[in-house]
Amino acid sequence: MDPELTAAGLPMVAVPRPRAGDQVRLGVDVIRWLLANGGVATAYQPIIDVRRDRVIGWEALLRAQHPEIGAISPVALVEAATEHGLIDALTRRIVEDAWHTMALARDIVAEPLTIHLNLEPAQLGPNQPLLQWIADIAWPEDVRVIAEITERGADRWLPVHELGANTLVSGGLALAIDDCGAGSSRLGFLNSRHWDMVKLDRSLIAESGERAQLVLKHLIEMLAALGTVSLAEGIETIEQYRTARGLGVDEAQGYLLGMPVPGAVMLATLAKNGLALDLDV
Repeated sequence: MDPELTAAGLPMVAVPRPRAGDQVRLGVDVIRWLLANGGVATAYQPIIDVRRDRVIGWEALLRAQHPEIGAISPVALVEAATEHGLIDALTRRIVEDAWHTMALARDIVAEPLTIHLNLEPAQLGPNQPLLQWIADIAWPEDVRVIAEITERGADRWLPVHELGANTLVSGGLALAIDDCGAGSSRLGFLNSRHWDMVKLDRSLIAESGERAQLVLKHLIEMLAALGTVSLAEGIETIEQYRTARGLGVDEAQGYLLGMPVPGAVMLATLAKNGLALDLDV
């Protein structure tokens, strides 16, 4: 008798049931099940050119669904995968999907596009097969690839991180700091090298006080002086978008400007609306 197959055409395996007090084993079992049974997916959230009110690209975001657990937090999944040595396998799955999706997007529109990929500081280092694999990918013509590296969890930018970053840069990728300004963010991370882009954490944009706005204004001006693109994350209201524009932010992202959606939905929207931003601003 043939084994039952998932929607991805892979054999079904027994679903690991959560067991109290066994979080480490649970994490490994769940991640392996997700990878083997089509439980890992990619969602695409648009990136907006603030000056032109126009979509210029997307961020490829990790999503995961387990039949017993339900939707799994991407942050929790990344933390567990990093702990258990499976983060590169998850990243490969997202990057493969992003390459395929961007190839289809370039068939729809003729303009240059960007795709943002997420990497953890722990994935950077010398002789990392994943980094060389990403650097060697032949991306579709006029697709710019931006590797986002989060500040969260990284005390400082180390020489080992720089070696990994150089591998990506040698492959033509741009580098971005993700979540800048979140939690115990450090300026040393920003000062460590030239960054092509800095993504300003949603907490900075959400602050409406005069002091907070002044700090944000000077941060954006400093990035401009450094030749670094600024991107405001977490835009959820028209007021936030107008504020970001007034402060001189280059690009923006958030639920107001576009929700993360599966690749098929993103491509259908692109075919229908092109790169126009459907928003009265």
